Amino acid sequence: MFQRAGLLLLLLAFITNVDASFKLHQILKNVGKRYLPIPSKGTGTAKGTGAKGTINMDWIHGGFDEKYLTWSDLPDDEIKKRKQLTADMVMEAFHEASSSDNTHFTDAMILIRTISDPDMTAEVCADGQKLNAYQYLKSLSKNAANHKQRHEDSWHQDILETDRDTLHMSMNFKTKDREDQDVTLSYDIQMTLTFTHQDKGSVYSITHVSQGGTCKVEGKIEKSKSDQTENVVQNLESHPTTELFFKLLSPGIYKNEEGKVPTSWLPALDASAVKVTICHEGKTDPVAYDEAQFLSWYKRFGEMWHPKKDATDTFGIETTKMSADSVTAKITMKLQIGRKPEADVHEWNFVFTANKNDQGVWTIVALDILCSPELKLKDNSLMAIREVVSESQTDHLTTLKPVSWHSAIDFVDQYVKDKGSLEIAFCDFGNTKRIELFGVHKYEVKYVNFKYDYKYVTIPAGDTAKFRLTTISEPIMDGGGSPTFNYVHTWIFDVKWDEMDQFYYIEKVAIECGKEERAKRNDLW
Repeated sequence: MFQRAGLLLLLLAFITNVDASFKLHQILKNVGKRYLPIPSKGTGTAKGTGAKGTINMDWIHGGFDEKYLTWSDLPDDEIKKRKQLTADMVMEAFHEASSSDNTHFTDAMILIRTISDPDMTAEVCADGQKLNAYQYLKSLSKNAANHKQRHEDSWHQDILETDRDTLHMSMNFKTKDREDQDVTLSYDIQMTLTFTHQDKGSVYSITHVSQGGTCKVEGKIEKSKSDQTENVVQNLESHPTTELFFKLLSPGIYKNEEGKVPTSWLPALDASAVKVTICHEGKTDPVAYDEAQFLSWYKRFGEMWHPKKDATDTFGIETTKMSADSVTAKITMKLQIGRKPEADVHEWNFVFTANKNDQGVWTIVALDILCSPELKLKDNSLMAIREVVSESQTDHLTTLKPVSWHSAIDFVDQYVKDKGSLEIAFCDFGNTKRIELFGVHKYEVKYVNFKYDYKYVTIPAGDTAKFRLTTISEPIMDGGGSPTFNYVHTWIFDVKWDEMDQFYYIEKVAIECGKEERAKRNDLW
């Protein structure tokens, strides 16, 4: 039991950082600062180092020991430790995701989604179908309805010998299906070094999953689940609420995602039939989206928009059609863009049509997203993108030590349209793939402040634009004491509007040469 609790601490520490409002370094501080115990594996077996004892957690902060400036400099035993910690986290996530009854099912699904490469592939039970990331997560979610809550921690894990830039692991564990029959689930998982999710607990991203073991029919519906949805329909008809509507679309996995736009309903999209339209500013007719295009749009929508803190009227619902097998409802979300607490609140209206299929499962067959007439979306997006990026940047940089270029710049990857297309220019070196923000690493450095300047923004917003962020950092002095100087760097971002995603993507980052300034102990600006 203690072994499972230790792995759950890992899972929760990593998944909590998906929401920027929870700081990973604060979580680690609360569970043992830089070291997290991983108890012995009980009934399981494992190969590789790091199966028990304590594991240095510095690397989760993006840091390496100061003598190691690049990933390639790390010794083999350090690589093995990091691979083992990642493998334990992934194993625990897939174990929790095996049943929708598990306490941390939704958290595990979010973590798997977060560390999956956008181009990942998967196959389930050797059925010959090649799934993309979204299709596999949808399959994983549906299959979770077939299994009972985890009741034991009997599992096996192997980490295969590979080079340091890849992690190849296999694992299996036992559980029970709804008829109380024994089930074995097995996974062969391949991961590649990307650094994309370094601040979320893994320097590797999942690129391929082969799932096997005892194979059940995907999306099997139990009578109890059907009864639940029938009750939800009845309650929705008499007392309609947004929560009931989303529970209808995602029975067993609905979770109130406080502070974020809801996502638990996304697996209910009917990939073969759903029709999505989104109103674009300045266009008379709405624009049609396929499922993949909509998911890309909604991902960026969720990064830019959020409910107002402590608001009690964020969601509203109006049902316009209600029957035993079909519901049409308008969901109103009152949201803010960017990160300013005082930002204006705007209404977004999502008109859903959901039908119950022959298997008794409710799926979304139509979704229309309406324009807010008073909202200048492009202007507001340009003003807000700097706030979103700067939050991500400072959350990332405050966890880092001065190491190699990818550790300081990889937060930008999540805002790049095409992987590998980002241009980076540093100081007098022009385009480069290495930045040294702190000279010869004479000191450990921590970030203490940042600012962005609106005077460089031109409104109305164009398709391309620039914005500036300035970071200020201070050295950590040997033996303590207050530093007498700070480092100041200006970051210049080139962004380009994407019409379908309705989002400003980063195309280039230019980091100006650092300036050393006398420290001001109070108001840094």
